[in-house]
Amino acid sequence: MTANGQFEESVPDGVLPCLLFTPRAPADGPRPLVVFLHGVGERGHTDETLDRLRVHSLPHLATEGALPDVAGAPFPFMVACPQTAGGWADETDRLAHLLDVLAVEHGADRGRVYVTGISLGSVGCWLVADAVPRVAAIAPLSWEPPDVAAGLDDLPAWIAVGAQDTRADVRAIIASAVERGEEPRTVLRVDPDGAHVGGYWNHVYGQAELYEWMLRWSA
Repeated sequence: MTANGQFEESVPDGVLPCLLFTPRAPADGPRPLVVFLHGVGERGHTDETLDRLRVHSLPHLATEGALPDVAGAPFPFMVACPQTAGGWADETDRLAHLLDVLAVEHGADRGRVYVTGISLGSVGCWLVADAVPRVAAIAPLSWEPPDVAAGLDDLPAWIAVGAQDTRADVRAIIASAVERGEEPRTVLRVDPDGAHVGGYWNHVYGQAELYEWMLRWSA
């Protein structure tokens, strides 16, 4: 186990390869859990490939101890960053098992599980929420939703994309978010300067607003 000023870091045994960041600040009870699903470029299948996750986005900020205070208090979420060698559509059963392990062995709150991801992981958010009813809310970044999203209209979703993204279908993402309805259950954030790059994702995950919105929801 390693540590920085904000988190203790570990690798849970027996499920998917996974980086787990547990806040060093004390908790009054089970901790809310954010599960981050990576994109194509960070795929791997062993504990030795996990460092690929640290390049950008949520695991990068967690590694650096640079996640924001939330509602005036230290960052409260446990952050789990699993890794797949393929696509998230094939991992829903193992992700469900990972949630059980994190609840039983690491003190995660079963009712406050939030799934977020970038690109390939953005699609994974919808797939996992469709397969695992305990997911309280999702935050998909930088890819259009898959077909299963049509059956998840009641699921709280924070949808974000950069207007300069040339890989995702920005118009389709915006249209799908508008069709879902209004805030607070559906939030749409379009960054006029954002692109399909780590700098944009670092910016999104560095904002307290996202995490404060997550805490409004429970399963």
